This record gives sequence, C-alpha cells and structure tokens, in this order.
Amino acid sequence: MNTCSQFAEQYEAYALGALDAQERATLEAHLASGCAACARAVEEARWLVSQLAHLAPEADPPLSLRRKLLDAVRVPKPRESRSWFPAWAWAGAAALVVFAVFSLWEARRMQIQLADLTARLKIEEAQRQKLAEEKALAERTNLILSDPASKLVTLKAKGGPEVHAFCHPKLGILLYGGSVPMPASNRTYQLWLVMKDKRAKPMSAGMFRPDSSGKVMLMVPSMPGDMDSTAALAISEEPDGGSPQPTSMPIWVGALT
Repeated sequence: MNTCSQFAEQYEAYALGALDAQERATLEAHLASGCAACARAVEEARWLVSQLAHLAPEADPPLSLRRKLLDAVRVPKPRESRSWFPAWAWAGAAALVVFAVFSLWEARRMQIQLADLTARLKIEEAQRQKLAEEKALAERTNLILSDPASKLVTLKAKGGPEVHAFCHPKLGILLYGGSVPMPASNRTYQLWLVMKDKRAKPMSAGMFRPDSSGKVMLMVPSMPGDMDSTAALAISEEPDGGSPQPTSMPIWVGALT
C-alpha cells in the first residue's frame, strides 16, 4: 500500500510534469484515493511553480529533485538531423527551474523565521523596558526614604488599615500600605492633597488599586502642589478613571506636619 512518505519528493516534479509515466500514474492513483495531505502538498507545489516569475536569490536545490528534473528533460539524440535546441540548453533550463522552485521555498521559510525573530525581539525589548522602569522606581524610592527632607504621613481610616506616605518637595510622594480592601471593579482609590487655604480645592495626586494581597505601592514623580501649602493627604473612593474633585468622603486622612 502506498503511503504519503513515498511521494514526499515527487510533488514538485509532478507539478512541473517531470515524473515518468509509471511514477505519475502511481501518484495520481494515490491522489484519486482521496488523500487530503498529498492533495494539499501538490497544490502547494503547483503554487510554487506558478510563482517562478518572482524569483528569489538563487540557492542549491535538493539533489534528488534536481536529478529527477534533469532526467525528465534530457533530449534523446536525433537520428536524422541535429535539433536546433541542444540538449545542454534543456538541461540548463531544467536547472533554472529547480533553482527557482527551491529559492522561492527558501524565501518563504526565511520570511517565517524573520517574523518569529521580530516577535521575540519585541518581547525582549518589553522585558528590558520593564526592568528599567523597576530599577528607576527602586532608585527613586531609596532617595525619598533616605532624604531628611522627606516627611512621613500616616493616613488612618476608621476601622481599616493604616496607609503611609513619604512626601518630598522635589522627588514626589511614595505611598504604601498593606491589607487594603479592594474597591469594586468600577471604582478606584484616588490620592488628594488638601491645601491649608480652605478656599483652595483638593489636588489629585494619582489613582491606585491594591494587588490581590491588598498591597499598595504608588509613586507620584512630583508633588502636584507646594508641600508647604499642603495641610494633609486624603484618599477617597472614586469612579474608575478618577474624578477632577472628590465625589465621596475620604476613607483615609493624614496631616502633613
């Protein structure tokens, strides 16, 4: 019984009409039996042959395919008169066909490899960017924590965990805490600067949501207002995306002394 593996090297030659009569009959009988894999392979081979007008750079073809094509187009020596198209020219044309088919296949393979390499480079670049951001955050955190100009603010909530913030007039605010309850999916926490001037409106300093364990870490790169003019920090629960001004009573409040 014929199996697909027997015909693996015959698809391109069949598409070119280069199989001998027995091989062609055997392959066509196999195709007539309804083998979808071989039918698909023959269609791909025919597509490759149809694309010969778009030749890729030349490359060495498989030896088995080249031998079959050279044998198929070998011209017998005429008995009465010399052919106007010599046998070596037929052999050269067959070699060009082989080169074209293989080169087109090689070009498609290289395109797939290039696309895969490009995707992997994008992933690696994203990872490098993430590491750079994490490094910058760690460095800024260390500066805020170690600088004497930083002020510690403890924000307290009624019946809830405390949240802490280090405020620096130039480096910004580092807010952190643990066991913070998760707001609803369409809600977020928003940090506010409450000004000493009661006529001034609170200033937003950023939004955050705790992680699955309740941990909070928010870095505000710069103070949104003058630290000397700030009386306290407050945290309220707001609609997802934040609000220009608080829409609910603060949950956490801490005086900036």
